[in-house]
Amino acid sequence: MPNEKPESRFTDIDSAKGLAIILVVLGHVVARKYPEGNAWFIYVKNTIYMFHMAFFMFLSGWIFYCIKPALTDLSFIFKRAYRLLIPFFLFAFIVIFGKSIASDFLFVDNSVYSIQDAITSIIWNTSESHATFIWYIYVLFFFNIISMSLVHSSKIHYILIFSFVLTLINPPQIMYLDYMFRYYFFFILGCFLFYRKDLYYGIIDKYSSLFIIIFFLLLIGINVAEKCNIAIPAKHLYFTAGLSSVPAIHSFIRMDFPKLKFLRNVGRYCLTIYLLNVIMIGMTKGILLHFISWNYSNFVIFLPVLFCAGIFLPIILWNRILSKIPIIKNITI
Repeated sequence: MPNEKPESRFTDIDSAKGLAIILVVLGHVVARKYPEGNAWFIYVKNTIYMFHMAFFMFLSGWIFYCIKPALTDLSFIFKRAYRLLIPFFLFAFIVIFGKSIASDFLFVDNSVYSIQDAITSIIWNTSESHATFIWYIYVLFFFNIISMSLVHSSKIHYILIFSFVLTLINPPQIMYLDYMFRYYFFFILGCFLFYRKDLYYGIIDKYSSLFIIIFFLLLIGINVAEKCNIAIPAKHLYFTAGLSSVPAIHSFIRMDFPKLKFLRNVGRYCLTIYLLNVIMIGMTKGILLHFISWNYSNFVIFLPVLFCAGIFLPIILWNRILSKIPIIKNITI
């Protein structure tokens, strides 16, 4: 997700980031309570959540290997802490105190009842966190630091195998260890495929239609299985869908027709949108609920309005305000 100069050479990665963050925002339109009479959106959100963060981690690994920082590069560590950890804690506190205050006059999803417990859950009982939506940048920081020496190894395929083993382990849900174990494979996969990018590009460009068809058939099959009450372990579901999404979505982006300038532009504001979209969606939803209910046909109004709020309000806020604040400017774009 971070923007670094080397990635500008890969316009397909910029476009892929744009598409990926659009999927993230679409998934955030409904936080917890689904609107009655709109069961179809349950399938939309569940389908997105099967693969979208795995694909994001692949992109992050790709970008990281492109940068390939030296093991002794302390400035890289400080820059990553400034760029990832500071916004993580900053926005976590904003969300906690914002929800606590806003709940007095607006509807708030996942309200804060104890500020002390909410602060503790930021990095400890993370399954209870009120700011779970920003787990990605916390995890990404540690992936970056852990991988500084690994990416210089000529045996990166062994690291890929090790990261796969991690996906088979069930760690405690503290300090986002469950996300780290689940997604480190996809981060290293991004590194590995950049390392073999000529071969990788040749394969996905040649067999793009096949990868896309397999991916969609897999998603349809998973949804049908769940509708038929066929139990599929979540671990297997996320891994299989995430893995198949990498060549499918990447090859789709590399086709001629989806090379939209819009996706690349959205990709430029990826981190800004990621940090602010839930806040913008929550505020917009709270205002709308003063006028119309959330359920049934009204969701047709909520869906495009909240989606646009999640995409465009962060960009407007950046261009009008955040870009004028030096300390924030270096974090959010």
